[in-house]
Amino acid sequence: MNRTTAILQEALRSASLSIEDLAMWTRIDLDILRDAEAGRTRLTAAQLDRVACAFGLRLDDLLEGQVGSAPMTLLLRSEAHADRALDIRSVLTTEVDQALGEFQRVVRDIADIEKLLGRPHPTPPTIPDRPNPQKLHPGDHRARMVREYLRLGLSPIRSMREVVESLGVALVWVSEDQVDRIVEGACTRVPRPAILVNIIEEGKRPWRARITMAHELGHILFDLTEPARQVLVSPHRSSLPPPPWLDEIERNANAFAACLLAPTEGVRDVVVPLDPTSEDAICAVGKRFGVGRTVAINRLQDVFKLTDVQRASMEYRQPRRYDADFSADAAPAEIGLRGEPLRSLVARAVSSRALSPDRARAILGIARTEPLPFVGLPAEMTAPSVSAEHQMLRAASVYLAQTYPEAGLVPGEAKRNEAGWIVTVFDGGVGAIERAPRGQLIFSEQAKLIVDVVSPALTP
Repeated sequence: MNRTTAILQEALRSASLSIEDLAMWTRIDLDILRDAEAGRTRLTAAQLDRVACAFGLRLDDLLEGQVGSAPMTLLLRSEAHADRALDIRSVLTTEVDQALGEFQRVVRDIADIEKLLGRPHPTPPTIPDRPNPQKLHPGDHRARMVREYLRLGLSPIRSMREVVESLGVALVWVSEDQVDRIVEGACTRVPRPAILVNIIEEGKRPWRARITMAHELGHILFDLTEPARQVLVSPHRSSLPPPPWLDEIERNANAFAACLLAPTEGVRDVVVPLDPTSEDAICAVGKRFGVGRTVAINRLQDVFKLTDVQRASMEYRQPRRYDADFSADAAPAEIGLRGEPLRSLVARAVSSRALSPDRARAILGIARTEPLPFVGLPAEMTAPSVSAEHQMLRAASVYLAQTYPEAGLVPGEAKRNEAGWIVTVFDGGVGAIERAPRGQLIFSEQAKLIVDVVSPALTP
């Protein structure tokens, strides 16, 4: 049995996962996966990397045999063995799985670099439990316990970002052009606590990120405490309905987020002089606690026991704009899975020489032909390690050796134009005194072959 076959079989077995699901999430042809599982073929490094991503692992992690203990494996296995009508697979589309997998891989990189820098991995606090004699909604009860733990009283939370980070949770920010909007957020506790925030409709709903952070914090503090559940994704409400167990968790997290940001007694104090069904009341709650119109209406309905008819009239009347300060919860300048906080950590590691510039490029997905984007570091640390011309010539040499092994073809020079990088090809072999031109190879900026226009007479 070859190694890739053993890895694939172990991944499927550990997660109680069907090969059909894996084919869908990884976008690898099902027949290729079946042949690899049976040992008839080997997966390429790129295909193995897709398999690793499906489990939230980096390729090295997969090759080291970590698939059995990966958070995604434990979640898939526990839900597959549970007595549920549906399980987590029902919300894991290709887009969801890829986003969740890449998020977990980034968190692994963050944790590794923190270790290089001598930083201990933070552990989320254990919120002291207390009785719930009023039989409050679980989300409301949890929000009260967290507010008490943080000594917030009824005060508005100026920055949800500060609250999250003060509890040792890293925030990874993305936009919907980087991660499909079907994923509103995600969170994990291992190897260190972290939250993914998808900025959907950037600039239109600045309060949305606050709700997402609070929602995912609720998951980390209360829903990811089981050993088998260390990662969760929060799908957009317009996507496929989640399985019942996940729907309950999501409803509790929604209530937790709303009540944490807009506590019941605080809402009552703000609205007491007003008609709770009025636009003035909606604007007062929204502006005071930094929440959107829908959340403000939901809180008013819950606090003042409004009917569904009253709520509907509030929801569909002409809204009045209210201004609130959301600057403290603005996304960082460098968003993306490989943006902040990973980028700043990598910069510190390079500066302290705990990380090589080439390794930094690999982690951040920056080509060796590009400078590292770190201000204030010596030029020798940030300069490209390979010229673009050298990269193209090397790519051409590899291609020629593989495609025309007996022809003695060598690359001569590389020049950039509108079509890409043009590499002139000569015959005569290495060290030849006289060489005849035999055509050209055209490469993209990423050194991927676009066109082979080598002389047809030399084609194998």
